Amino acid sequence: MKCLMILLIGFVMISCATSGFDIYEKTSACPINIGMQYYSTPIYLNFSGNSHNITSVLNLEMLYCQGNENWMIAIEFLGELNGKIDLNEMIFFLDGEPYPVQNSSIIKGIHKFVIGEDFFKMMIFTKNADLKFLFDEKEFNAEIYDQDRINIGLFYRSLKVNVIDNQTIIII
Repeated sequence: MKCLMILLIGFVMISCATSGFDIYEKTSACPINIGMQYYSTPIYLNFSGNSHNITSVLNLEMLYCQGNENWMIAIEFLGELNGKIDLNEMIFFLDGEPYPVQNSSIIKGIHKFVIGEDFFKMMIFTKNADLKFLFDEKEFNAEIYDQDRINIGLFYRSLKVNVIDNQTIIII
């Protein structure tokens, strides 16, 4: 009975320690279903600037098609500005160093940015991450919290090892 109680307490502690961040597989966007597409649970960011606050949802995506990897970040602005922001560029600041990204498409108000693999590698080791964009000649900034930064790195590492390199890892 004592052993069962210790196992139950251990299970509860492990359950509480999870971040709620998951990676899902989508139906392939590649022709003839020869690829895989993955996306993450949303990361919520709050941008502030010029006495305005903007809430947004950031999703990580990866398309693996015929041996090619395409890493992307999709961002959607919520509330009254949904679909009204024309965003051409965002700048991430990783430990204070700028990492600009260019918008590649806007689909139904969701801005998609193709991101280099090096961004995800840098995110694993960075201590601070922020995001900035300009809208209507105003600057908006958001802090990427530690757990979100860790989750971005986890997204990259999990897919790189388990899908691309086709290895299995056990996280204890």
